[in-house]
Amino acid sequence: MRFPNTEAKIIAGLRDNPNFPDPPVSSDQLQASLDKFLNSRKTS
Repeated sequence: MRFPNTEAKIIAGLRDNPNFPDPPVSSDQLQASLDKFLNSRKTS
C-alpha cells in the first residue's frame, strides 16, 4: 500500500480507518481546517 499524496486522499484514508482509531482531530475537523487554509490562500 502506498501512502496517498494528496490532501483529499489522506483525509479520506483517515475516515473509519482501524489503523487510526482515535486520531487527535477528526477527519471532518481536518477537512474544515484544510478548506479554511485553501480559501485563505485564494483571497490573499
